[in-house]
Amino acid sequence: MRALLALDPMHVAAGRAAVERARAQGDLVIGVHVRQGDYAFWEDGRHFYDDRQYAEMMRAAQAAFSDRTTAFVVCSTEPKTQEAFEGLAVHLAPGDRYGDLAALAACDRIMGPPSTFSAWASFVGGAPLAYVLAPADPLTRASFEPWRVT
Repeated sequence: MRALLALDPMHVAAGRAAVERARAQGDLVIGVHVRQGDYAFWEDGRHFYDDRQYAEMMRAAQAAFSDRTTAFVVCSTEPKTQEAFEGLAVHLAPGDRYGDLAALAACDRIMGPPSTFSAWASFVGGAPLAYVLAPADPLTRASFEPWRVT
């Protein structure tokens, strides 16, 4: 199944390059799926989080892995800057859906709101996934699990 769903080599290379840039700053790379556009309206914004909330969730993930040096790869359809996540080692993904999928799949962990985008990346890359159902929910090591069909 993974071979059938494989991305083309150009997108895989772009995604991996983003992760390798992050890996130069940390021994643990967490991919962050920032889903804002359609989530502002879907389910009355139930899983819409602003950049400040994402940064706080990233800090919580960093604290959960305090024995590691954590870097983040941010994937978003909305334009982002590293400054939005001040104080965190942030690298931006390629910025297109296939490059971003490849980047998430190449990360050591993935976090974000419930989304099949993140689930696909976790399934294909094997990275444990933490679905953030609410920004105030505690985020621990145990929050990150390999994605599987339930």
